[in-house]
Amino acid sequence: MPKQRAAVMVINPEHVTSDGVDCTYFIDEKPVLFARGMKHLLDRVPLADATVIKRQMIAYFGKTIYYRCCNKERLIKPKEQEYIQGLFRRRGVTETPQFDEYIEYYDLG
Repeated sequence: MPKQRAAVMVINPEHVTSDGVDCTYFIDEKPVLFARGMKHLLDRVPLADATVIKRQMIAYFGKTIYYRCCNKERLIKPKEQEYIQGLFRRRGVTETPQFDEYIEYYDLG
């Protein structure tokens, strides 16, 4: 658990599986690679494709979360990074999306 985390959630033991396998509340203790910031994500993408990809990201995240991700106010989860990479592929963009920076952090849900 990161030291800077002020609060933690506790799960009611009645909701944990008896064998401990496939628990929906399980959080892996290993940090994962989050992206932070996407100000220049679409710089090398053709304008027509960039416009469509941006519109699709706003539809996926919502306007507020999209702009928070752009401005490094919210981390971009690995599954969200995969989604964005899928948008690139579907538009025929072969370049891998490059976020502003990457940070290892715990996926706390």
